[in-house]
Amino acid sequence: MLTHHFPHDKIEVISTGVRGADVLQHVYHHGKYVCTIIHESKFVEKFLKDYPTKARADQIKASAAQAILWTKTMPTDMTDP
Repeated sequence: MLTHHFPHDKIEVISTGVRGADVLQHVYHHGKYVCTIIHESKFVEKFLKDYPTKARADQIKASAAQAILWTKTMPTDMTDP
């Protein structure tokens, strides 16, 4: 899906079991590298509070500008805006 929406970016899917982010998105604008975004997927039944901390650590490890945490389950203490 990312390659469809961002055809000029380099999308690097990390193998299952490898520590770190699930996907690295190397962003390009007019052919020049801009930054890296990490994508972390947590499609589980229970959201653990350490997920954002782990995503931040993976962001720092990858020297990424942004970290996106994808999840189908929100924290139990989170309320709708």
